[in-house]
Amino acid sequence: MKGPHRGRLLQDGPFTLELAIFETNVPPEYRAWPTLDGKPLPLGAVQLSVEVIRLGNKVDRFQFKPESDFLRA
Repeated sequence: MKGPHRGRLLQDGPFTLELAIFETNVPPEYRAWPTLDGKPLPLGAVQLSVEVIRLGNKVDRFQFKPESDFLRA
């Protein structure tokens, strides 16, 4: 299921995180939009990290920080 920013929606009860890879005019980066009960959460209230396990068991970790109206890694 896609969210309003065309990212994948990840849900756990009333909490939803929209996660997208953004690469328009910038190197690829993750962007995330957290909501609770359908309302945006204050970005400073969310700690988010993503681990990507690549071929050969190489692990890349991404830490997100607030920027504009989204979290960016």
